[in-house]
Amino acid sequence: GLGLAAGLFASLKPVFLVTIAAPELVGLARRRRLRALVAPETLAAAAVVLAYAAHFALLPAAVREAFFHRWLPLIASGYAAYDAPLREILSRRGLWGALGAAALPFLLRPAEPSAAWRLARAFSIATIAAAAGFVLQHKGWSYHLLPAVGGAVVLALLMLAGSTDAGRRLRVAPI
Repeated sequence: GLGLAAGLFASLKPVFLVTIAAPELVGLARRRRLRALVAPETLAAAAVVLAYAAHFALLPAAVREAFFHRWLPLIASGYAAYDAPLREILSRRGLWGALGAAALPFLLRPAEPSAAWRLARAFSIATIAAAAGFVLQHKGWSYHLLPAVGGAVVLALLMLAGSTDAGRRLRVAPI
């Protein structure tokens, strides 16, 4: 289920693919094992993305021609009209709240990290990637910030659960 949802999420808004892929890529770099790439969730996400891409081949030729050679270029050429100034994008409180929450698992940790706390770092990386995607899009639209803010909320709940589990005490992580 989770892989199918991730694949659908990435297909509907490809810029969100970075949010999904970032924790996987960081985990892959840390563990240096490719086994995670063949997990059922990863395969399901890839299958949905491939099915979405393949559906374009099944469209009638006239529809494909109109979509790729008329409508998509027309939309892409006018999309820059919606760009927001970087100052406006960086002034969003939700962006800074999400980044602040994403920094916490790297600054604080319990003496004995629980499973919830270890998962918090993955959500932190996803939240940072989502915030970067928001900034790089240059649109400033609120719904583009939802993955970062949502990641921060999940991250806060994981940290709360992980820090209160069995009376664990938080300490500042060594830099």
